[in-house]
Amino acid sequence: MREIPVHYDPVLGWIADVPRALSTTMLQRLVTFVLQVNQQRVVGMPPGDTRQLMVRRLDELRQRGIQQRVQGTQGIGLFEATRGTGKVISLRSE
Repeated sequence: MREIPVHYDPVLGWIADVPRALSTTMLQRLVTFVLQVNQQRVVGMPPGDTRQLMVRRLDELRQRGIQQRVQGTQGIGLFEATRGTGKVISLRSE
């Protein structure tokens, strides 16, 4: 199974960079996996601000889940849209 990079952004929350959109079931399994791994990390952290911050971020993960950011595959990038209208203006080639 290919690893899916997941990271936390203070503004956007938890984000998964995926080549194609994941199904709801796959996304739920990813949330479960990320929670398990990071809960183990929190257990090993010394008490303090960093640990409390991680606990709050994991609570946010439980509540909001993970957003998908589709990266595209092999030469075809994401669609670009005009600001505000959402209309597609080009297909970006990588």
